[in-house]
Amino acid sequence: MLLLVLLAAAKVTSLPPLTPLERSLAAHARDGKLEGTTLLDAALLASGVSEADIPAAAKRLRAALAPAIERARSQKSEAARGRALLVGLHETVLRRYQLNATALDQVERTGEFNCLSSALLYLVAAEGLLPSARGVVTPHHAFVHVTIDGKTLDVETTTPAGFDPDRSKLTSVQAQQLSGGDVSAETFLQGLKQAEELPSLSLVAAVYSNRAIALAREGDTAAAALALDRGARMATGALQKRLADWRASLISKGAKDLVELGRHDDARRLLELGLEVTEGSHRALLRKSLAIVHHHLGLAAAERKDWASALTHVETATSLGFQHEGLAQLKTRALSQLAALEGTAERCHAEGLSPKSPAAKEAAACLAALAEELLERDTPGSLQYARRALQLSAADKDAEAAIVFALDRQARAESAASRCEAVEALVSEGLPHAPALAPQQWDGKRLAGACWAQRSQVAFSQGKWDTAAAELGRARVFLPGDPTIVQSLARVEFNRGVDFANQGACDEARPHLMAALRDEPALGDKVTTALGGCAGQRANKAARAGDWPLVLAEVRRGLRDAPKDEGLQQNLGIALHNHASTLLSAGRCDEVRALLPALDAKDERLMNAVRQACP
Repeated sequence: MLLLVLLAAAKVTSLPPLTPLERSLAAHARDGKLEGTTLLDAALLASGVSEADIPAAAKRLRAALAPAIERARSQKSEAARGRALLVGLHETVLRRYQLNATALDQVERTGEFNCLSSALLYLVAAEGLLPSARGVVTPHHAFVHVTIDGKTLDVETTTPAGFDPDRSKLTSVQAQQLSGGDVSAETFLQGLKQAEELPSLSLVAAVYSNRAIALAREGDTAAAALALDRGARMATGALQKRLADWRASLISKGAKDLVELGRHDDARRLLELGLEVTEGSHRALLRKSLAIVHHHLGLAAAERKDWASALTHVETATSLGFQHEGLAQLKTRALSQLAALEGTAERCHAEGLSPKSPAAKEAAACLAALAEELLERDTPGSLQYARRALQLSAADKDAEAAIVFALDRQARAESAASRCEAVEALVSEGLPHAPALAPQQWDGKRLAGACWAQRSQVAFSQGKWDTAAAELGRARVFLPGDPTIVQSLARVEFNRGVDFANQGACDEARPHLMAALRDEPALGDKVTTALGGCAGQRANKAARAGDWPLVLAEVRRGLRDAPKDEGLQQNLGIALHNHASTLLSAGRCDEVRALLPALDAKDERLMNAVRQACP
């Protein structure tokens, strides 16, 4: 499959050839088998990990899974192993449900997971423990099936209590959380009745699809196109329809979110990307959504008095079959404003011309010259004429140069007023035309990135970490390698994490602290101290309540983040002693024996009590 995707900054007319691992996966898409690789490697590749980095990432993940696997291996029955494995994963690797946390390397770094990533990790961990484990998908969910004593059981991997759950007790609130609010609780619950077991590659294809949505929302349409292409190659037969359902739902939800954020251009690119790989009834839904986005874009263009763009968006929405009274009114308004504008440029004889007209190229050259003439004293007017010139002759180098100069001047004025959204829109419009300035180069990306970075400083000084992080994130899109931006973002993430850690919200703190550590390794000791202190705070709270199992869980989690924390190590011994003593008092010998490997053998008094009470 070849995707042709229109980008803000460039045109993608081809995709890179398949890598050796991708070629192997695509070759087995029909039978869904994994040969010559592992499910973990395939899922990491779909998560965005480069082939060169997969061995190291897989090693880290397997090390993270090992404690839960070893705990499950000690159980005698398959049911006990399956249940222990799920609980163990949630006590070590799986920390917090996050709807968009599909990437497996993200789970390893932050502990955030969703239904798909948790199902994949359970399948990977179950290799050799539960030979019957296989992936299951519904239109809005993913989980695992295991067959034990001839009976097929569900494993709802998003919760530690999810082994063989009673689906009838799933509440509407829980269903809404699992679906991310994309569909009603009733629709989600009905989808569970349509569960379909699919080969391992189906889950890998779904990872590609989910990742494409995230990439498109970040503005990286080229990478999103590549991910959708690779995912589509893994799908076949019934899987293709299932993945199409899933993908269409994700694209619609992603576009809706972008519109609500005011990012209409990103929503447009996302929907255009989706249409390249969507057929059937889903295509009509995406076309309608795209038409509505063009209507919004037309209204936004009218607000900034860009009547040529407003008219273009109106015509595009109409061509997609969209009919709306407001659309007709906007068309009339844009046409009248353009007529007035072009009336001041009679010498160019551009009024009423179309790009196919023989006189279009000459008129475009005239308008481009007029735009450059007006640049100093009337930048908005210059920009309008340059846009009209490009409408008439999109390949005219003079017209492209004129619009870059006009956009640059307008963007600098917007930057001086800290209107970075406007700067970003202007720069995105100008980037496709920048090559026309050769051998000169246009620093539009730096202009946009610097605006966001400068604006983030105000939020940082006020302690508004979320705002500072969002603005630095936008800066990094334009200046991905800028060390100052990377360092500033790391400091923001660290401060966000410390705030959560001080509140005892360790799972909320961890993703931010890990993000800070990734970008600034020198923060390692401070990150470890913050996470260790947070775990100690939670453990102390549980200890005051006398809840020793919870103390153990909190301390063990903390030691995974801060293995050298002396306070946690000491608390682990105390918690084990107190928990074992409580179990002895209750006569629960089986549970005491399970704790023996972890207990301090030097604790003679406790050991003697165990020998006497639990021979």
